[in-house]
Amino acid sequence: MDSEIHAFPDGRVTVEHVERRGDSIYEVDYVATGTHAGDFDMRGYGGFKATGKRVFKMAPLQHHFELVGWADTTILMRFWLVSSLCVALGLGIFYAAWLKT
Repeated sequence: MDSEIHAFPDGRVTVEHVERRGDSIYEVDYVATGTHAGDFDMRGYGGFKATGKRVFKMAPLQHHFELVGWADTTILMRFWLVSSLCVALGLGIFYAAWLKT
């Protein structure tokens, strides 16, 4: 955690919206901002030198891709694809652990 604070000294996370239904939280929207002002060390796995620039042009992430020039449908399909791959990976890990028992 110290390297993250050193790399983004002006970093700030703001929770914008929390949707609750009963005792469960269904959706949390947050915005993280900051300038990459310090070195970021990943504890033996390399790191990144300070650039002094923002990492993303705008928060949340889908707006960054809009500013880069991606169409809304492209962003939606890419996010959908990444989430599907994460679900498949999670199911694969679950199934591998289930086979060991």
